[in-house]
Amino acid sequence: MASELSLNLHTGQGSIGWSLVLLLASASTLFFIYSGFVMWRKRIKNSVKFDNKNADVCSHIILVGSETGTTFGFAKSLESALKKSGKKVLVAQLNDYDVYKNAEHLFILTATYGEGDPPTNAETFWIYW
Repeated sequence: MASELSLNLHTGQGSIGWSLVLLLASASTLFFIYSGFVMWRKRIKNSVKFDNKNADVCSHIILVGSETGTTFGFAKSLESALKKSGKKVLVAQLNDYDVYKNAEHLFILTATYGEGDPPTNAETFWIYW
């Protein structure tokens, strides 16, 4: 009897209503896989490659704190605008804050998540300051 019940619950055999529930569950699983991939791809697209090799020659420092990566899109836009105007720019995470020898301007771009908590890549900065 348990075997028959298990077969009916997993295949929807004998019940149109249960078959529709299984269909919706399967479709929603596919939707969540697709939407998760799209969100991951968007996050990767907005990510910034950090190159701190020339940090001491940069006059404009952009420090970014972001949990989901959205703020990095704004940082990339600001960086490209500053580079177009001939400025030497460094983009770094807030946790990587340091003393920069030639820094003239410091931009801090950050967002919060949850109930106003700092993003993971800004927690050290938040505690230190």
